[in-house]
Amino acid sequence: MLRRAASRSFLAARSSFVAEVPRRCYASGSSRVNLPRGALRGLVVTGIVGGIGVLAFERIKKKKNEAIEMKSVGKAAIGGPFLLVDHNGKPRSDLSYLEKFRLVYFGFTYCPDICPTELTKMGKVLDGLEEKGQIDKIAPMMISVDPWRDTVGQIRGYVNQFHPRLIGLTGTPEQVMEACKSYRIYASKPPDEDDDDYLVDHSVFMFLMDPEGFYVAHYGPDKDEDQILEQILWQMRKYEENLKPAGLFAQLWRKWTESAPPSS
Repeated sequence: MLRRAASRSFLAARSSFVAEVPRRCYASGSSRVNLPRGALRGLVVTGIVGGIGVLAFERIKKKKNEAIEMKSVGKAAIGGPFLLVDHNGKPRSDLSYLEKFRLVYFGFTYCPDICPTELTKMGKVLDGLEEKGQIDKIAPMMISVDPWRDTVGQIRGYVNQFHPRLIGLTGTPEQVMEACKSYRIYASKPPDEDDDDYLVDHSVFMFLMDPEGFYVAHYGPDKDEDQILEQILWQMRKYEENLKPAGLFAQLWRKWTESAPPSS
């Protein structure tokens, strides 16, 4: 009897010990990973911000390299100082139009077809800017490439035909050629032409300059007024957006979400 009772006690104790072993091991294992909820959230946020920062840095680096490459081939080397006279006889320089965009065209009043066509297009662009309430942000101008015939009175009557906001600029042959050089404009008067019946061969472009006087874009005869208007409005919005103060993350986000100009 005593032997049987002792045997039962031993088996019961053994069963109790075996049953406790896995429970104790499970409890011990679960206590090893017990991070506070705030610390886990911090790790997640840090990971997300770090990832965005790396991607934004790579994007900005790529854009910077592209800008350097563009500048290295001379695409942005357009514009510079000039000293001319406007259609009211007032001396004007490139500094006279700072704080405004400039839409610059080179032509001459005796041009039979190309100049009237391009200036009519410019007038329609200006009408569109006026409808959008943006006309005061731009100074449109035609710089004469024919200073021998384009006097102040002659150019005043000419530009008024296309838009009341259009500014006519002329000057001495030396001043005009210096302006053409700054904008990389080709202009050539036929040699040995002493009479007034001649045509000036010249480049046909409108140049958009920003309020600081830097080149932004150019438009040839292949661009219509709607395309030019859309692109100018986009450039104005972009310039104003970049003037807004922003912190580091806002700047990164701005660069990351920056869209391309409207397609031509």
